[in-house]
Amino acid sequence: MSSEPFDLEPGHLVANGAFRILRPIGRGSMGEVYAAELVDDPVTRVAVKFLMPMWACDRDALRRFQREAEIAQRLNTEYVAQFVSAGFDRAERLWIAFELLEGDSLERLLGPTPSMILTEHDVGWIVDDVLQGLEHAHDAKIIHRDLKPSNIFIETTADGKRRARILDFGVSKLRERVVAGGQSTLTAIGDTVGTPSYMPPEQIGGAADVDERADIYALGVVIYRALTGVLPFAEAGGPALVEWKRSFDPLTLADTTGSAWGQAIEEFVATAIARQPSKRFPSARAAHAAWQEIRPNLGTSRLGPRRGAGRSLNDDSTTEPQPTDPEGGRRGS
Repeated sequence: MSSEPFDLEPGHLVANGAFRILRPIGRGSMGEVYAAELVDDPVTRVAVKFLMPMWACDRDALRRFQREAEIAQRLNTEYVAQFVSAGFDRAERLWIAFELLEGDSLERLLGPTPSMILTEHDVGWIVDDVLQGLEHAHDAKIIHRDLKPSNIFIETTADGKRRARILDFGVSKLRERVVAGGQSTLTAIGDTVGTPSYMPPEQIGGAADVDERADIYALGVVIYRALTGVLPFAEAGGPALVEWKRSFDPLTLADTTGSAWGQAIEEFVATAIARQPSKRFPSARAAHAAWQEIRPNLGTSRLGPRRGAGRSLNDDSTTEPQPTDPEGGRRGS
């Protein structure tokens, strides 16, 4: 979280008096997120995201923020953070309210790279949940384009169970060329949006033209990191990362960790992060079907000499619940 002070103090009324600010949660590139309660029903808590003042006069930023609200309303599934409401308040702040989740982002659980690794069992249910969320989004013609551990939230429900939820569709894309109201898509040809370490080669300089398989690639990178503790092409950065992604296949799980892995999980990861989109799973539904076939054979074995024992999310070392913030090597071809 940035060290810069947040604009809104606890107790401040926002959204035309509908919500009372409780505390700041986080800050992204364009928005600040706060935990808040409904003034008329203080038991109900929400996460309210505000467009930061520095972007208030930027037409593209305003349209992107408004589109995020439009897209959020389309997504009605337990595997995506649920939209509550959106609007402008009297101070001309644009805001979006989501349900407030308790738990931690996957990024926070993994920590900095080289990161903690998870057990096969935990990766199994997390990926299953995320694929169900992606299925729903893709059925609604929505491509996330920035799936990564910080946008996967491990929720702890009231009955103590855990569930993975997808957050932050702020740079997502509607497959239709025109969205509601006649607005054209915001991403121009040649633009890059997303996070380079998790985006597929075709998204670099071509974000406007990616399809569902871009999200499959990103999830494959998430699996790779969760199981090995490192990212594919971890030693590359900047222009080198772009070139390596376009020219080489990542190392296998076995080559990265020095441990033997089952053929099924190796093949799943290799298919998900294939350089050519045509070699990936064609859809989240196809990837989910393949994952369900191999998931029963994923155990709770502790993996990988790189970081020692794989971490179970049931370990006592798991961090305390936090509220939602809605925000390797190479092989020759």
